[in-house]
Amino acid sequence: MKRILRVLTIILSLFLLVTGSGIQAQNDHISIIPVRSVGYLMAVSSDARLIATSELSAIHNDEVLPEYLPIHVFNSESREEIFTLEGFTDYASSLAFNEDGSLLASYHPNGWIYLWDMTNGTLIREIPSIPLSPAILRFIPGRNLLIQTTVTGFLPTIMVWDLDTGAIVSMLMERFNSRGQLMDYMSEARAPESIIDVVLVDEQTVIVSTANNNIIEWNISTDERRILRDDEETLPYFDIRKIYLTPDGETLVYNHVRNETVYLLNMRDRTETPLFERDVELVATASDADVIAWVMNVNNTPAVLTSSLANFTDSNGIVLPEPQFSPEFLRLRTPLASMAISPDGSRIILGGFYNEDGENVIAVIDNVNVNGNG
Repeated sequence: MKRILRVLTIILSLFLLVTGSGIQAQNDHISIIPVRSVGYLMAVSSDARLIATSELSAIHNDEVLPEYLPIHVFNSESREEIFTLEGFTDYASSLAFNEDGSLLASYHPNGWIYLWDMTNGTLIREIPSIPLSPAILRFIPGRNLLIQTTVTGFLPTIMVWDLDTGAIVSMLMERFNSRGQLMDYMSEARAPESIIDVVLVDEQTVIVSTANNNIIEWNISTDERRILRDDEETLPYFDIRKIYLTPDGETLVYNHVRNETVYLLNMRDRTETPLFERDVELVATASDADVIAWVMNVNNTPAVLTSSLANFTDSNGIVLPEPQFSPEFLRLRTPLASMAISPDGSRIILGGFYNEDGENVIAVIDNVNVNGNG
């Protein structure tokens, strides 16, 4: 009886929070992929077929524990682990698939980038990089180039690697007319402005969000930069943790944590428009379909909701089932959690759970219903 009342409470809470929404409390569309992990980061291929995870070293105080060291690669359709990637001596702190999912890149804070063949799980290349860099990796579509973010002095910086030669071919950063101007900038900065997320618009254009809540557009070939959002913060608040591009390629979607608001940013005129204001944990959009998904905690249990950007008020949601997704077993760690949507919007992959016992999962939600369709 108590369990029934709890489920009813969750459904009622979601109904009150989301006007006009249809909430599914059952788990018919939810399946789980077991992961041997206390807490992990996750990368998903662009077609949402492949999932890669690596253990978060900070959870273990950087002590290398062999049982948690390998990178795991899963197939989201079969729900099976297909590769266990080994051969390195330190945890990976960033993972990225290339455009067609044939390659996986991993960055390791002891100063290495590894390239993995996703047809057989073998190591293709080792690239010596910068140790202890707060790196994010992204492949540049249509080119055999890899982006790695870092911080030079106090400046957010992007290094572009040639994967054929293993050499840096360019570095993107803010430029100054003199050393005096650079020193003035650094004297005003209170902390390095790390890059928090990266989106590739095309083979020439990269967009980044920073710890100071700025959003910057860079031309990879010319190093020209344009500020899309200027927060004028000198302290890192890490409010904009993930940015997504809508299918039209002209609008960014992101959640501002402190404001508890999801925004749309028009990249042409740089206008920022609130989409909705709620205590949202995660936001993601589909690359080819008019689908937006977000995660909320209801009675400490994650719930995934979806809608169309064109008709946002009509939304649908599903509560992840108890007891497995309750705080007693798994916790969704917001700064580390991630969510991906298949290009057509029909599948959602939710990761970034924490379980101190080391028995973790990835949640896969299929047949996502948006406005009564699907």
